[in-house]
Amino acid sequence: MKKTWTILLIGTIFLFGCRPAAITDTTTTTAASTTTKDQAAVTTTVSTAPSGMVTDATNTKTPNQSQKSTSSKATTTEFVIQSTVTTFKRVNPERTAKETAKMINNTLSAPATKIASEKAVIFYPKDENDWKMSQHVSVGVLNGKVYVTWSNARVHEDDCGQRIMYSYSSDFKNWSTPQTMPNGETEIGQYAEVVKMNGFMHTYNGTLYSSFSSSEWLPEDMLGPNVRPAGDAPRVNYKSYLMSTKDGINWKKEESGAALSSMGTMVTNRFFNVGSSNSIPYTDDPTGISGWQSGAIAASFESIKKEYGISLICEGSYYQTADGIIRAMWRTDCDYILMAESYNNGVTFTRPYMTKFTNGYSMFKFGYLPDKRIFCIYNPTGRDRLPLSIVLSEDGINFNKEYILRDEPIVKQYSGIGKGGHYSYPSYCIDGEYMYIGYATQKEGVEVTRIKISDLK
Repeated sequence: MKKTWTILLIGTIFLFGCRPAAITDTTTTTAASTTTKDQAAVTTTVSTAPSGMVTDATNTKTPNQSQKSTSSKATTTEFVIQSTVTTFKRVNPERTAKETAKMINNTLSAPATKIASEKAVIFYPKDENDWKMSQHVSVGVLNGKVYVTWSNARVHEDDCGQRIMYSYSSDFKNWSTPQTMPNGETEIGQYAEVVKMNGFMHTYNGTLYSSFSSSEWLPEDMLGPNVRPAGDAPRVNYKSYLMSTKDGINWKKEESGAALSSMGTMVTNRFFNVGSSNSIPYTDDPTGISGWQSGAIAASFESIKKEYGISLICEGSYYQTADGIIRAMWRTDCDYILMAESYNNGVTFTRPYMTKFTNGYSMFKFGYLPDKRIFCIYNPTGRDRLPLSIVLSEDGINFNKEYILRDEPIVKQYSGIGKGGHYSYPSYCIDGEYMYIGYATQKEGVEVTRIKISDLK
């Protein structure tokens, strides 16, 4: 069975120190249930609550960190996980999660260079009367066609009436006219037009799955009739959608489930959704329709925020190393990524610890190349989400080889709440010899960059 994997990402960045701009640019453009001492107890409660909007911070918090640089080794013992189809060997790590977190870094062994790429512009507002906010881009592949979905609003991010759009191409040069996703149209809710937020796409066994959610702002928080609040606020009347198609034309609404937010784990092929809630849902169902359970985290987010002097833990990702350890990674409002480990295939996780892996207060996504190297697509530092990069690791500890995907400044044309950032909320999809990276530009345009996996040396 052929599998195509998709991931969503955000970024913010400013180059400094050993991260200079590349000297070469070969881009082309086209339009268009045993626990450790800090591990949580097992839970089986399904968690499907969606995350709220995240507002970009303007200040920088930098925890005091120390650095090491050794690779990870672990031994394993037999450990059967409930609901898995095979026996998983429970990992007995040689060091604690706290020790590992201090070692995880993205210190480069050489300056980052610009990778050869192709770029396709999928959408950009034509004028002041067009829908001027685009965000939450996702990309997937089905039957040789590349599909792109995104959230689209009139003026502001996550505004009333926000809808879900999609476009596709069979040659990466000519793209279909953007249209609304079935069930993604603007609609009236209890208080005003509902807010629809794009999720993720993934392909399994000849079917493309795409998810999104809808919710409403409360009238007392809104700036006016059918206008969102100025900042983050509670939302109500949440609904989730999981659409599937075998031909890209006829879409079916699945009755339950959630789209998978990234690849399955390297060793056990289990799937996780690492978000802003104090648990990590997982499933062994590669369609994402059924089997969701919740992995427990050994400390509350509120206690971790207080310890590190941060106010934000959200929009996570994960990866699994060859020895079976799963690492959940979270965005924060400081300069570094937060990490927790699981030694029992994600049934429980340790409490989170701060790493030495820098990140510009932005979302990121981890994944695996065909040769099993681990990568992260992200914005290394800063606040302006420039550039967008991919960094590679041989061991899941030292992410030391980086390529710049996009570093061309983008000028914002229209104002709006929550807008900004040169390259925001990218996603990726690996299919055949290519990796496709989708993202929003200044939260106005939608683009996809295509690179050859063989160029990631």
